[in-house]
Amino acid sequence: IPAVSEEGLNPEESLLQDYPDFVLTGLHACGDLSATLLRHFVSCPQVRGITSVACCYMKITTKENPTPPGLISPSFPLTPSTESFRYEFGYPMSSWVKWLPGHQLSYKAREGACHAVEDYVRRLREGSQLLRTHCYRAILETFIRETRPDLRRAGIQTIKKAHLLAFTE
Repeated sequence: IPAVSEEGLNPEESLLQDYPDFVLTGLHACGDLSATLLRHFVSCPQVRGITSVACCYMKITTKENPTPPGLISPSFPLTPSTESFRYEFGYPMSSWVKWLPGHQLSYKAREGACHAVEDYVRRLREGSQLLRTHCYRAILETFIRETRPDLRRAGIQTIKKAHLLAFTE
């Protein structure tokens, strides 16, 4: 039987009253961070609101791909549940979707969700130099896949103002 304080609350409820209400905010809530924010919003009574700008969908963990490229592997095995830690993958969050046949999203599908096609169409029409960076990166990725398959999707970072550089630079 849990202990009860003078106010009729158990110690855990009493502790929660000591914390102020707050709003969760996630700007550039990369990968699983958005899912984590939503889970926290649902489970924590002090959270009164949430704003989240999700991104980097390709970094969302799934049962089929628990450590997508660009993530640091955790020190524990990622399974739906372990003895000391319950791990929930970023996708799917819905238990209904989880049981739908064929709901899985490939890395490429998640990566495609990050890029607005209309932005690329506009950039192509305007002759944007920023697309040069994407082209260089695609060429580099192709080269890496052919010569070092172990480095596929290695999470190579871009360089500031890379669109102003020649490919050899």
